Parts: sequence; C-alpha cells; structure tokens
Amino acid sequence: MVFFSDADDGLLEQEPASSSPRCSGPRLILSPIPEPQTSSPNRSLTSAINAAAASSSASSNSSRSSHHGGWPPAAAFANFLSWIFSAGGARGGERNKRPAPDQDARRHPAISPPAPAASVGHGGAARHRVIIPADRFSCVNLGVDYTSPPYDDGKGLRDGEDMTEWEREERRRREERGHQRRVGGARPCILPEAMREEVEEMVRDHGVVSAGLLRRVADRVGRWYHGEGFACTQVVGFGNPSSGELACEVLEGDITRVEYQFLDKLGNAVEGNTRIPVIERELPQQLRPGHIYNTGAVKQAKRDLDSLRLFTNIELNPRPDETKEGGGVVEIKLWEDEPMSAGDDLAFNFEYEHPYLDCVENFSRNRTFKTNFFNTRKLSPVFLAGPSMDAAPPIWIDRVGLKANITEKLTPQSKFTYGIVLEQITARDEKNKICTHGSRILPNGALRMDGPPTTFSGTGVDRTAFIQANITQDNTEFVNGATIGDRCIFQVDQGLGIGSKNPFFNRHQLSVTKFINLNEQKKGPGKPPPAVLALHGRYAGCVGDLPSYDAFALGGPYSVRGYGMGELGAARNLLEVATELRVPVTVMGQQALVYAFVEHGNDLGSSKDVEGNPTEFFKRAGQGSSYGVGIKFGMMRAEYTIDHNVGTGSFSLGFGEKF
Repeated sequence: MVFFSDADDGLLEQEPASSSPRCSGPRLILSPIPEPQTSSPNRSLTSAINAAAASSSASSNSSRSSHHGGWPPAAAFANFLSWIFSAGGARGGERNKRPAPDQDARRHPAISPPAPAASVGHGGAARHRVIIPADRFSCVNLGVDYTSPPYDDGKGLRDGEDMTEWEREERRRREERGHQRRVGGARPCILPEAMREEVEEMVRDHGVVSAGLLRRVADRVGRWYHGEGFACTQVVGFGNPSSGELACEVLEGDITRVEYQFLDKLGNAVEGNTRIPVIERELPQQLRPGHIYNTGAVKQAKRDLDSLRLFTNIELNPRPDETKEGGGVVEIKLWEDEPMSAGDDLAFNFEYEHPYLDCVENFSRNRTFKTNFFNTRKLSPVFLAGPSMDAAPPIWIDRVGLKANITEKLTPQSKFTYGIVLEQITARDEKNKICTHGSRILPNGALRMDGPPTTFSGTGVDRTAFIQANITQDNTEFVNGATIGDRCIFQVDQGLGIGSKNPFFNRHQLSVTKFINLNEQKKGPGKPPPAVLALHGRYAGCVGDLPSYDAFALGGPYSVRGYGMGELGAARNLLEVATELRVPVTVMGQQALVYAFVEHGNDLGSSKDVEGNPTEFFKRAGQGSSYGVGIKFGMMRAEYTIDHNVGTGSFSLGFGEKF
C-alpha cells in the first residue's frame, strides 16, 4: 500500500508550461483553483485535481499530528488507547449502519478510491488517509455529446468531516455511475502504444494517484496531442482507479460539421459564385465531420483550395459546437477572386478554368481543364553582352498565343499536366521594330548587326505549335516554418513540325530538390525550425530544331547566383547543381535563417550548337560557379555572393525561395 504523503506537495507547486491554440486544453494549476459556477470540462478536471490535493494535504496533516509533541513511548501509548476507543465507536456505528463522521476524509470527485485506512491524530480523533494505488493506464475519447459531471461547489470536499461512512459510500457510488455514463459511448483515444506505455510507466513509478501525478499525466497527454497538431484536444477528467487502472478521459476535438462563408473585400457576408461541392471536394478527409480537428489538415486544405485559383484569401478556424458538447465546427471563410482581370496594353492573359472536368460527383478521376489566351513581352537573356563587352542593344521577345491543358491529380502529392500550345513569337528592338539579328557595339562605337538570328525563320517572326506535358511529385512539408522533404519536376515540350520552317524538336527539363532535416527537429507549437541541408540539381536539353529565343539561359537569380540573367551564356544542354545549408537563429527576438551556399552551372559544351553561337558572339564564359552567405527574414533574402570566375563579390536582395 502507498499513501499520499508530503512527497506529493512539491508537485503541487509546479505549473506546467502551456502553449494553447484557440481550442487547446485546460491549463492545470493545482494550488488550489477556484472552481467555476457552471459545468464545464475544465471545471471537472480542476475539481478532480483539487480533491486529490486535499487528500494529500489531509494525509500529511494527519501524519504530522500523530507525532506532535510528547515523548514517543507516551505518545504511542496514548495512540493505542485512542485506537481502542475509536474502534469501539466505529463498531457501534456499524451496528446502526450510520458510522460516525470521518474528521479528515477527502474524496477525488472523478476517482472512486478503495476504503480509506484509519489512523489516529493528536488527541485521539480518528483520521483517514486515502489510499489510491494504480499501476496501469488507459485513455478514452468521450467524443460528441459528452455529458459533464453534475456541478459540485466543493462544499462536500471542504466539510468532509461532516460526512458519515454511509454518505461517503453513497457519494462513491454516485461518482462511479457518473463515470460509467461518461465512458459508456467512449472509444479508445488515438494515443500511440509507445506513448501509452510511457505514461503507464509514469503511473507505475509513482504508484499512487495524487494531485501531482494527475497533473503530470494530463500535461504529458496534452503535449502529445498538441505536438501532433490536434489543437482542440482537452483532458477533462480521470476514471475510477479502484481496479488499479488510471483512465484518462479526453475530448479529442471531433468535427461535427463544416460551415462555409463568402466575404467581400470589406468583410461582409455575400453570396458566393463558387459551388459548395467544388470546395468540399478539395477538403482532406481528416477535416470532414467524424474526424478529429488537426492543424496539418488545415494547412493541406488551404494549399488545395488555393490551387483552384478562385480565391484571394482563405481562412479556416475551429469553434465549439453549441449544439453538441464535446464537438467542434470548422468555419471556412473565402474571399473570391475577381472573375475577370487584364493587364496594360502591352500584355494580357485571359484565363478560363473548369475545376472538375468529370463533374464534382465523380471521384474516380480528378481532372481540371484550363485555357488561356496570352500576350507577354520579356527581355531575352540570349542577346545580352558579357561582362567584358560594352552593353548590347536589348532584344524583346513578344509571345501571343493560346494554351489549353488538363491537369490530373494522381495522388495528393503528385499531378500530371498535358496540353497544346499555339503561339506567334516576334523579336523587337528597343524601338519596338521587328529585329532579325542580334547586335553589339564595337570599340569604335559602331553597331555590328551580324549577330545570331533572333528567330528560327530568320524573318523576326515565328509561328509554332507543340505539345507540353509535365509531372510534379511534391513530398515537401513545413516543419515549424522550414521546408522539409523532396520535390521532383519533369517537363517535356514536343514540337509537331507545324509552323515557320516546320520546326520539329524535343525540349526536356528535370529538376530535383531535397531538403534534409539535419537535427531531426519535430513539428510542434513553439519549437524552432530545424537546420536544413538543401540539395538541388537541374538538367535541361534539346534535340532537333531550337530557336535562339528558346535556348537555355545560364546564370541569374534562378540559375547560378552572382551573375546576371544569361550572363554565362545560352546552351542547348545545361547542368546546374547547388547546395545550401540553413541554420535557424534569433535576431532581435525574431526567427531568421542564416545560410551558406555553393552553386555551379555548365553548358556541357553545347553553346556552340545554338544557331549563331550567341555565347561566343557576346563573349560569355559558358560555365561558372558562385558561393556566398545570406540571411532570410520571412520571405525576404539578403545575401552576399562571390563570382568565382573573376573573384568579385556583390550584395543583393531577393524574395521567396531560390529553388
């Protein structure tokens, strides 16, 4: 037998740290807690722990009273006489079935302990110390329609000396019936076996149910749930350990329904244009009624809904269900994008997207149809002068055309897109005139116009048609703000031999990126981001006809850093590799990432095969390396990069991820 003792008092002084989302469980403070005047899961657990604390205190006070003052042998003799008289009184009470009041008994309202052990305090008064041994642990989810225990203002706990044995036994039975009602429809909780064994070992080591143990168990169980993203889980009580098993009662945060609300720019509720089944189809299974609310599922839902490109802003928030105690409602607030938008006179992009090509009700396939009519203008990186030359007159590439494609979701992490592209390409100079060849400025100031041809036809205007397909496998996830996992993208453009001079070609690109969690940092609220090693590689190649404007540019912020866009040359084939080490730091109270990187790009000797050899004409290297350091705050990057070819460095600012 193990008794509550003074050893438990130290535990009552501790207050566990709590990181609480909107729906997080109660914060357990055991010294003592004023109980609320209405029934709630938090009140039930607080009352339970206060009762255990009272039992511990009564036990300790009884122990101290029995040794208060006097010579030990005389005190032992007095205790013996007191035991004789109190025993006789107890036997007389048994005959009347209404035992004499117990002066110091305390009962745990959520636990039904076995009969208390009698002891004698100073002056011969009968005392009781509650004995609640336990060596096993279980956890149950009370689920929806949880029934709170009837409100107890604690008077019975404070005035336990006024209760008879018969009243205590009746109360114990009432509490046991209440516990059985609560767990009657309960199901096992989702705690993994390893975690259950860990908590059971904690219970076994302690050996007795005390206020300190209850708090430690509730805190450990709550931390596991919140660390795994179950932000609405609450520990609400503990079951009857009279059989030696401590049963933890939790509300895991079951979702009862999902509500949708469309809002305008001012936040006013409006009638949306998007059909609800279109939105519901994008929700992950774990965010549907009957499942447990999880923040990871919320992030996935935001990504999937954002991929529809129908909304400018998306919010998902949980709240308690007023109609079903223990349940929760997921509120989804949506701000719809404007149905039509256009740019200025020089560029436009009209899009039409049909989210579910096979209808919303057909779950066997998940295909989206999209078509857009576009006009873009970009500065060509192929016709730029190298660092040892004077600046060359810029060449602008205008593209106008039509693209239609279908995207299939193969798995939640992969998608396949395929379609056709029809476009007209026009090369123009800085005066907006059609330009047939690139040019450069000679040392004497003259303009040389015998550069590489700007188009495949040689007229400055090309027309072409090709099939485009790409497949993306993205297994990345966010761990405390850092990207972890791997991503692979493969794209193919296949010319159909239709257009100017019947171009027939095959362009292909493969990009592979892997983010490695170096210190194996786990996800969890308040935890820092992990140290990350990022590895990136990209290969691009072409077989067949290749217009110069479609040559692969080497160098620039999305190629080899430290060089201007296309500064290293233009190639039919290229290989790029990069590695980046990211370490989290705290700067002025804000989380940031300090990183170092090394990169290399190489045209694999293929620049000479591009028509007109623009790499040689503009005196560019064809390959290069760079390395440097940087710091990232949110989406902004500040970095210092050294150009390995010439050994000079430069400072730059950027936004977003490099790869």
